[in-house]
Amino acid sequence: MSTRTALKNSCDCLDSIYKKGAFSNVTLNEVLNKTPIEDKPLVTKIVYGVLDNDIRLDYYIRQFAPHPSATVLTMLKIGAYCITGLNLPSAIAVNDCVEVLKKQGKAGLCGFVNAVLRNISRAYEADSLKLPGDPLKATSVKSSLPVWALKKLRDDYGQAAMLSFANHVNVPSANLRIDTGTNSVDEVKSFLDKEGVKYADTVLPDALQVFGDVTSVTEKKACVAMSLAAMLVARTVGVEDGDNVLDCCAAPGGKSVYMANLCPTARILSCDVYPHKLKLIEGYAYKMKAENISVKLNDATAVNPQFFDKFDKVLLDVPCSGYGVIFSRPDIKVFRKQEDVAGLAKIQRQMLSVAKNYVKKGGTLVYSTCTVFQEENGDNIKWFLAENPDFELAEPDLPLHTAFKDKPGVQLMPDVHGTEGFYMAKLIRKI
Repeated sequence: MSTRTALKNSCDCLDSIYKKGAFSNVTLNEVLNKTPIEDKPLVTKIVYGVLDNDIRLDYYIRQFAPHPSATVLTMLKIGAYCITGLNLPSAIAVNDCVEVLKKQGKAGLCGFVNAVLRNISRAYEADSLKLPGDPLKATSVKSSLPVWALKKLRDDYGQAAMLSFANHVNVPSANLRIDTGTNSVDEVKSFLDKEGVKYADTVLPDALQVFGDVTSVTEKKACVAMSLAAMLVARTVGVEDGDNVLDCCAAPGGKSVYMANLCPTARILSCDVYPHKLKLIEGYAYKMKAENISVKLNDATAVNPQFFDKFDKVLLDVPCSGYGVIFSRPDIKVFRKQEDVAGLAKIQRQMLSVAKNYVKKGGTLVYSTCTVFQEENGDNIKWFLAENPDFELAEPDLPLHTAFKDKPGVQLMPDVHGTEGFYMAKLIRKI
């Protein structure tokens, strides 16, 4: 393994993310395709580790360089993470970062980077890296969650819940959804045993938590990687035989396909506003042999009279701030801004106002997000129910219960349930 190759490729990836706003997962995959196989794990760990600890690393750097050059800030963060997060020998981490900079044509800044990283290393080894005196700012640095997000969590759920969320340490794993119509759970477990991959049961009979690479099993068995929380959203819809079901914002298709597999006699219409995303849904449906799905180009923010009173079940999985999935998508912590939340809540209410028209009397509308902020979750449902007295809130039949009984709907929390932080509310249109 070449540490320098891993550092260079990590720097290229992070520069694209920081400076161009590129999607972390897409950019990382592109970089990994050019990375020697022995260096891929380290590149992945560095990229996600730097993003996940961005505020903390930036704070450490500015203790020794209050105004670091933007030209080398990414490499400073990588070096600081290697020292404080990966516990690489400081001499190797500092020296390799400097050598990579030389190859990038930045030899004039090598002395500066060398000095800053050595100061961080000495302070880290002496346990003298300081945190802010303000408790909230200190929590922000330790968790790399912005202060505005911590304040929202505190306002929504209280100090203890905010700290629990901020201190949560994610266990690296993936959830595996098994198509039990094609292969049994026991068959998949036997396959994983032979591959030497560890797993555990979950609250759902057709899902496993897998601690390792799921590529081989998804290639050879009828199963896919799918968030347990996303599966619970699909189950909240409660699709039954003969139902006409609309998935308003369906791409990339996971929930639509799961509903189709759960109830092959239902008719699922999966919609999205982008044509290329409809092709993703069709490809996913084909892989999982979901033949009861059709796709349609449709804008969830605009009323479509053709859909009025047509569907027994409607799933509205809205665009959101994504703060429930930050442990697997750390770039959200870096780029999401406080003002985004209010703008998204406005769009979400518009979508709710549109989707309600598509539900038959006696039918179900499920609203869901992958965030933990009440402004996008319970507040929207309170508003909707006040504006639409012909709808009422129902209790979903789920094996997990909401973390906060005083809030409408079901809020899953990573630190409470061990799932991603999804929200779901089941609404019934009165007869």
